[in-house]
Amino acid sequence: VDEGRVTVGKVKMYNPAKRFGFVQEIGVKDKDFFFHESKVADGLTVTRGMTVEFETMVDGKGRPSAAILKCSDGKKPSGASQATQQSEMVSMPCFSMSQPFASLLLNGVKTVETRNNDMFMNLPKGSKVLLACGRRDWRDQEAPRRELRKAGYSDEEIDKFSELPRGFRKGDIVGVLTVGETWLSTKDERLGSNLQRKVVSAFDGIGRYCTPIDDAKWFRKGIPQQRGQPGLYKMRVSKNDLITDE
Repeated sequence: VDEGRVTVGKVKMYNPAKRFGFVQEIGVKDKDFFFHESKVADGLTVTRGMTVEFETMVDGKGRPSAAILKCSDGKKPSGASQATQQSEMVSMPCFSMSQPFASLLLNGVKTVETRNNDMFMNLPKGSKVLLACGRRDWRDQEAPRRELRKAGYSDEEIDKFSELPRGFRKGDIVGVLTVGETWLSTKDERLGSNLQRKVVSAFDGIGRYCTPIDDAKWFRKGIPQQRGQPGLYKMRVSKNDLITDE
């Protein structure tokens, strides 16, 4: 697939319940592109037979896929302005975290993310990164609560900072943050209460590679994604969706 090519096609099928469909490029026989609801411009209602302008791409499964940019047959979706239909798509790095750590990060309680791989090492300091909430919760839900109690948080505060806001769902991209410079920590650092407090973890849950997190913010609404991926991956999202809850 020639990624990044903008072309025109007709929506061959769309299943609103499952939130995906296929668009066939006009003038090209048997050339179908998969698309997910998360790759449809904000405010655009897709229907079967609609002529659309789309950008070609490859999804996480290696399939030819489409980001639907706008309607091209003169039909305006209800309540959507022309500017909204033509919402610009941007590509940003994204990673996933299980609950409650995704919420703790965006609520400013967790300020350092650690891994046993150098996932963030090649990102320049100050890079903006999307955060997706994992579909599965962390395996030991009591462990972060113990660390937060040690840090002086009440059970009421822990509940508040550990929950997803109303309307957000697991699997969604829920916020954006700024990464600092990743460093390779020492055993003494990982044993220390200072780093454990910032990571919200005891020694055995702290990875060797540590990345400071700054300016973490919730989006006003979650951005659905087709499927999360391990590690750091690229996501194309509408600029209209990148509105944070100040």
